[in-house]
Amino acid sequence: MTAIRLPAAIARRCLANEGFTLLEVVVSLAILSLSLGAIYHVLTNALGNESYAETVNRARLVAQGLLARVGADIPANIGEMSGVDGHDLRWRLSRKAFTRGPDNGRAGLTAIEVSAEVFWGEGRTEKSIRLTTLRLAEGIRPR
Repeated sequence: MTAIRLPAAIARRCLANEGFTLLEVVVSLAILSLSLGAIYHVLTNALGNESYAETVNRARLVAQGLLARVGADIPANIGEMSGVDGHDLRWRLSRKAFTRGPDNGRAGLTAIEVSAEVFWGEGRTEKSIRLTTLRLAEGIRPR
């Protein structure tokens, strides 16, 4: 009889240990929720950084485009102008005489300093990017 009861006792022990306890389930759910929270935080930061990088890149392209247009469809003379690009970016283009070079009075061509600054955001979150270059302009003398 003991030979018959031994397999039944082993079978009962195996059946009693087949499931998870409530504590094991709660601990595994806590670990899962912490992991998902961390993943959510990382993905949110990545999307925010991507959006910021896209805005900076668009602002840089607007500034480069403005600088390239000086002398073509924007006059290469002293002055300032501003506008918007349609993507919540505001820009300002300033052109002033370049005065840091030797002026011997003989040159028919002088340089102007052209700065394109692009702004986005408002108030304390306003950011900007500025690109500056020199262009040759005829008839402008440094003061």
